[in-house]
Order: sequence, then structure tokens, then C-alpha cells
Amino acid sequence: MDDVQKMITRRKTLSLLAGAAAAGVLASYGLFSTQSQTPSQTRDIRAVLAGAGRVNPPDQYVEFMEWLAEVSKNIETGKEPAVALMAESAALAVQRIDGEFFLASGLASRLDVSPYPVHVSKTLSSLTVGASIYDAVAVESFDVNLFINYFTPVQDFMEKYREYTYEKFRLDDFLPESLNLVGVYPPKLDSGGEKGNVVMLPFSTPTMINFYRRDIYEKNGHEPPATWEEYLEDLKALNNPSEGFFATAQQVGSDVGIVTEFNNLVHSFGGRLFEVSDGKIIPVMDSDAVVEALKMYSSIRPYADPASISYDWDAVATAMRRGRIVQAILWQDYAWMMDDPVRSVVVNKVGYKPNPAGPAGSFHQFVGDGVGLVKNGKNPVAMWLWLQWATEVGTRIILMLDEKARVVPIRRSVLMDRNVQSTLENPKFSSVKVVKEILEMKQVASIPPLPRANQVFFIMGRYLRSGWSGADPRQTLREMKNEIESLDSLSY
Repeated sequence: MDDVQKMITRRKTLSLLAGAAAAGVLASYGLFSTQSQTPSQTRDIRAVLAGAGRVNPPDQYVEFMEWLAEVSKNIETGKEPAVALMAESAALAVQRIDGEFFLASGLASRLDVSPYPVHVSKTLSSLTVGASIYDAVAVESFDVNLFINYFTPVQDFMEKYREYTYEKFRLDDFLPESLNLVGVYPPKLDSGGEKGNVVMLPFSTPTMINFYRRDIYEKNGHEPPATWEEYLEDLKALNNPSEGFFATAQQVGSDVGIVTEFNNLVHSFGGRLFEVSDGKIIPVMDSDAVVEALKMYSSIRPYADPASISYDWDAVATAMRRGRIVQAILWQDYAWMMDDPVRSVVVNKVGYKPNPAGPAGSFHQFVGDGVGLVKNGKNPVAMWLWLQWATEVGTRIILMLDEKARVVPIRRSVLMDRNVQSTLENPKFSSVKVVKEILEMKQVASIPPLPRANQVFFIMGRYLRSGWSGADPRQTLREMKNEIESLDSLSY
């Protein structure tokens, strides 16, 4: 994302200023005493939030913050929970309102927000030396296997710190799609039975949907495509490379990008990349259905921006918001950028819909990331309070209603909120509504967490790029499967 590093740098600067200004700020809001520097509630929490600019907060948020202010009195000063997050829309949105956690608790959290590759590298480096600088770490579902041994199950925290666990906190309120894929390990690929230990709390729900230039379709009097065949026809009609204007762009330059983008088609054609049986992960990507999916994926190439060979999801989103392309299969997280006049030349011109359907229907790559509580973290109680706040129903209502985030809820209770339901009828939030309906209809495509995920994705990315470029799809997929099978057994 274009402004990530700028935001991180600004965050560090603000954190330095915050230490010097904290006493004055807290005194002006009237929440804590500046005499003893010990948190003490002196004003109504709603008034405190209003003083910080939070007007008409959800009742659920106020109730939680009142509880947070009360229980935080028992925590000694100087505790600063440190959490490492990936620089994606949910994390950036939480970062923007993190000061409200400080106002209620008196705990100055330290948020380290980095792009995905940097995040994985530095958090693993910290954890493997046995003296992590983090109390909690965000992890993509693909990478759970790399981090699982460094986390304490959430239920253990709930039991050990009962007095610091919000009475309305419920694990079963998290969306099952998120909890089963990223929260539980080994993952639960069905919705029945006991879930076992929850190793991470779901934090975001990245889901791929169809972005399209609504203004162009309306001008031509056409409906956006409902099937992959219609999608391909539209690409042919809309492609105009002589003007530097392309029908679409694809995430071919990124191993994870090309695999996840392709997986939308795999499921819609009735195939799977992997199956899980008795704890073993079995590659099955050489089926007839996956072959047909690769044929379709490759047929899109002539109408895609030629720079797609180097594109990841950020680059595709950039092409969309700069008006270079008409269509994209892209993570919903980027929807807010399309309407940001600072970043976009297509404000109010982009529409959102489910992905085109194949023979098996319309499916949508779903990843999800969670936050795990690090074993032997230095600030376990403070960290547990922060994580509850960041995933609390009221907080998530605020994040969903934030036009610069439009974060898809991770809690069922958020979707039941009347204000949320009303807001979802606003066209600005149509991307969230699309994902909500996808989840309700269970049109989700996912890839199970993979041992040695980086190695497996590298293999898959290399072969898919070959197939995308025109190599025989059946031979390409057979060789991909054989190379993955040559690795040591993939199992949980």
C-alpha cells in the first residue's frame, strides 16, 4: 500500500510525542489522575470518548470501555503490550483508533505494522531466538504452521485471567469461516463437532471479489459478467492497449497472489488444489476440473496488463484505482482505496459483485488472519485486554462503519447490529455487503494451512506462471503435483 511506510514512520513519531504529552492529554480528557499517574476513573466514559472525537459510539463499545477502564485499575503502570500486525486495512484501521484503548485503560500499546513479507521475517526471527519482543503476533492462515508452537491457546488465557476476561466475550460469536480456518489448528474444514484449542483470535477476513468499472458498464448499458465466459467476452470488448487501457490485470508476479487468484476459478470449476484426510494434505490439482480452470485463467492473459507478469495484489489494486483497468479479481480490503480522492482517479466509479460463476458456481478465495498470544510474553494481561478490545463487537462496528476501512466483521453480533444492517444498504459499503452474502451462502474457496507453505507456494507459483504463459495445462498441473509430492509428507 502506498502510504504504509509513511504511516508507520508517523506512528513512531507520535509514540515519542505521546510519552511527553500523555499526562496533559489524559488530564484534559478527565479520565485519569495526573497526580499519582495511576489510572482512576473520574468521568463518564462516553464523555471521555466524545472528547477524543468519538461521537455517538455504539452502546456495545461504551459498555466494554467502561469495563476496561475498571479492570485496568489493577494493572501496574508501565505495561505496554507489543503486537506485530500486517499492514492491511483492518490493522491500519485499528491503529487509527488505538488511542481510545489508551484512554480507557492507561496502557500504551506498541503496534508494529509492517508489509506482509517483512512482518513474517522479523516476527519469526524474534520468536525463534526465544526472547520475543512481541506479546502477540498476527499470522495469515497459510503460515499458521510456522507460528503455532509459539502461541498459548486462547482458552488458557480465559481460564488463567478470568478477572480480566470480559463477561460477554464469546468464542462462538466469531464467524465460523474465520475461526475454523485461522483460529483452530489443525484447521476445521467443516462446521461440526468440537473445535478444540483456539490458538489465535480471528482479526480480519480478506475475501476476493469482482471489482469492475461501474461507470463504463452503465455508459454502455451492460450488466457486469455473471459467468467466466461472459467475463472473457467483456475483456475482449473492453481491452484497448493502444490507449494504455487494459481490460484487467492479474497477480502473476506473486507466488501467493497467483495461487489465491487462480483458486477462485479452481473452486468455481468444481476442483480443489488440496484435500485433507486423516491429518494428511494431499495435492489433487491435476484433476480435469483444475485443468479447465487453468485453461480459463490462461485465456485471460491476452487482455490483461502485460505488466501482470510482475504484479502482486497491491499492483493490481493500484492499476484499478489509477484507471488503467476495467476489471479485477481482488481482495475486498482494497475497496476503500477506490473512493479515496487522495489515492484514486475512479472515485465513485467502481462497483463490486461476486466473482463470475463456473460450472460449480461462484466462489471466492478466503484467507483470514488471526492474532496469537505469545508464550512467555512480557505483558500477558495487558496484551489480553488489548486483543479483546481490538476484536470486541463495539470496536468491530466502528471499523466496519469507517469509510477508510470498511472492514468486514469477524463477529456475528456485528452483522446483527441494526446500524450496521442499515449502513450495508449504502452503496459505499456494497463491497462489505457482497462479502457478507458470500459468507452466508458459503461460497468460500480456501487453501488449508500448509507445512512449509513458502516452499509449496514457490512451486505452485512457478508452474502456474508457466501455464498462464501458454504451457500445456494438464502437463503443467501434473508436474506441479509430482514436485509437491516429492517433498516430505505434508501433514498436521
